[in-house]
Amino acid sequence: METPGRGQYPKLPQASLEDRIPAGSHACSSGQRPMMKHRLFTVFALLILVLSGFMASEAMAETAGKVRLTFEGGESIAVLDDTPASRDFLSMLPLNLKFRDYNGTEKISYLPGRLATQGSPSSCTPEAGAFTYYAPWGNLALFYRGFRHSDGLVPLGKIISGLDILAGHSESFAVRIEKAD
Repeated sequence: METPGRGQYPKLPQASLEDRIPAGSHACSSGQRPMMKHRLFTVFALLILVLSGFMASEAMAETAGKVRLTFEGGESIAVLDDTPASRDFLSMLPLNLKFRDYNGTEKISYLPGRLATQGSPSSCTPEAGAFTYYAPWGNLALFYRGFRHSDGLVPLGKIISGLDILAGHSESFAVRIEKAD
């Protein structure tokens, strides 16, 4: 073999393709397919487990508690999140409150006491249907229109029915809030 000069590589003897790859070790050989199928099955099974865990946690959050808001002209139902603030709110029920419109965006009412918010989200960007607690003022805020991100606005849940009837009240109105089945 000749000694290579600077920037050159030694020439190695060329082997045929069959000599370089042992028999039965091709990526498409029958010996590799079961292993590949096993790996794909394992990845697919793990993906299903992860997704089912997310869906289960979502379902649990939706069923933490339902409340019925009864007022002149109808009722609304809200599903509460499973948070310390929502659980504290549920412990206050039943409640009779006076709501009023605020800023053409939400209906508000002051609670008889402050909610424990530690461990709950401390801000949110409310969408129509957001059932929230504004911690700085100590009031419930039920949004019938979306609003900008607000610090101190603690999400409690979402109104799932009757939002249009609730939003239709322009004056101060009485609401009874109680746990729903």
